[in-house]
Amino acid sequence: MRVTLLTQQVLGDEDVVAVRQQARHLADRLGFDSRDQTWVATAASEVARHMLVHAGGGQAELQADLDSHSPALLLCLTGRHEADGWPPSEGDAEAGPYGGLPAVQRLVDSYQVQRLPGGRVTLLLRKRLPLGSSMPDDDDLGSIAEELRGDGLRDPAAEVQRQNQELLSALGELRARQVELERVNQELEDTNRGVLALYAELDEKAEGLKRLSDEKSRFLSHMSHEFRTPLSSIQALSQLLLDRTDGELTTEQERQVGYIRKAAVGLNDIVNDLLDIAKIEAGMVPVRPGRFTVPDMFSALRGMLRPLRSSPTVELVFEDASGLPPLFTDEAKVSQILRNLISNALKYTEQGEVRVSAQIAADETVTFRVADTGVGIAEEHQGAIFQEFSQVEGAARRPVKGTGLGLPLSRRLAVLLGGELGVRSALGEGATFWATIPVVYGARSAQEGERGKVLVIDRNRSSRDALRALLEERRLTVVEARSSAEGLRLAREERPQAIIIDLEMAGGSGLEVLDRLEADPQLREVPVIVNASRVLDGEERADLEHRVAAVLATPIAQADGLARETERLLTAILSSRGAALMEDSSAKQP
Repeated sequence: MRVTLLTQQVLGDEDVVAVRQQARHLADRLGFDSRDQTWVATAASEVARHMLVHAGGGQAELQADLDSHSPALLLCLTGRHEADGWPPSEGDAEAGPYGGLPAVQRLVDSYQVQRLPGGRVTLLLRKRLPLGSSMPDDDDLGSIAEELRGDGLRDPAAEVQRQNQELLSALGELRARQVELERVNQELEDTNRGVLALYAELDEKAEGLKRLSDEKSRFLSHMSHEFRTPLSSIQALSQLLLDRTDGELTTEQERQVGYIRKAAVGLNDIVNDLLDIAKIEAGMVPVRPGRFTVPDMFSALRGMLRPLRSSPTVELVFEDASGLPPLFTDEAKVSQILRNLISNALKYTEQGEVRVSAQIAADETVTFRVADTGVGIAEEHQGAIFQEFSQVEGAARRPVKGTGLGLPLSRRLAVLLGGELGVRSALGEGATFWATIPVVYGARSAQEGERGKVLVIDRNRSSRDALRALLEERRLTVVEARSSAEGLRLAREERPQAIIIDLEMAGGSGLEVLDRLEADPQLREVPVIVNASRVLDGEERADLEHRVAAVLATPIAQADGLARETERLLTAILSSRGAALMEDSSAKQP
């Protein structure tokens, strides 16, 4: 329910001043603080002034809204609706000659325009009472109404003096805020300098670590090659002795030469593992994908590894994998991963079984599992077993020989193929090692952002930041360019799987970037998504749709659509490339 406390005609400037004074007084009596009193008074005088100028005057009513859930002060001004565009509607920030009214809308909680019959219009301003304040009772409202009608509120000079005080107070607050802003800016500049210095130090340390890592990899690679020659000679000469090429051996001599050969073979295996790790770290291990079936690989592993069983009480079981689709990846590396996992399981299992299985997943990956009934691995040791030269002490009752390179190498190989490797185990309950490998090499890694790289060419930093957050959430790698020239350079250097272009680019339009991409033989096949930040006409959109993979005529506020579309394109493109490779490989099979 509304209660009208005062009705004031607005026919001259003195009436505008009176409305301002009365609105302020009412706000004071209803519990508003000095800032809100000023806001209410300013809103009231601004609307009254506009009504006087543009509608020839009108009538102002000060009201109290007694709504128990949201009590409020109401200002209702009614006048003629004569001028074009008067009054501007709610939320209209382009008010033309009525430029003060949009500011009024920010001073109150609501601003409504009600058009009445007969060419009249009412502007209703609402300001909710402060939290903790309640509407006065009927007697107090009656007293307030009497005060509003009093002559003391009609002194223009007093109101001008009050406005001057408010202006000085506002200027003082602005000055204080300016000083505080300058202080905060100085702190931010100091912090920024510190961060830049820290980044420079981190870059320097990272470069030093990279040099050390490169030197270590080169050392391992060099020493591994140097070891191979004498080891090969030892193996060859010991084999000649065992073959009696230079005459018969005594039983003791044969036993000792056998030890020599066995030690040389073991050392050669260590050297090979070290060389593989060094090559992977240096990025020198090529992946040679080809088409093969899991059952065929299991058959080869079965024949190769059964002789490694340490006890007749341990059974090596390969589950049926005939229902799995063919894989298109590096068979030798998958086989090497499984050999390491199976040989480890056989070493640490004294009785029971080692079971090897494979299962297809919905995300086009195959998970291989090697489960044993051995001693198991305590949770606190499960991270250490994937570190080079690390072995768990006392993991088996009998001594187990090894260098601790098999599992780290297997994990690196799995990652190289776009997959991952892990373990689930508990002490005394056996262990299950698993390796997840994409069915098609390259498809999953691109989808998950390990090799899926998107170049965003956009002059607007907020747009780039929004896209980066959304794309990285989907595990895509994001490369950013702020200009056309930078975008074209990064496209050639980074070779992304997709490019997002903003049509409005500094230093050249997005269409010019698109022309340059299409003219470059190395880049013309990269799918392009156009982010049109403006509305496209039918001809523009049709032309773009013939040239690019997708056109998204959406503002950056809806950038989630860009992220989903980019992810969908990458998935489709890489999957189709993998399928094409499989078909091509299959066609070449005899």
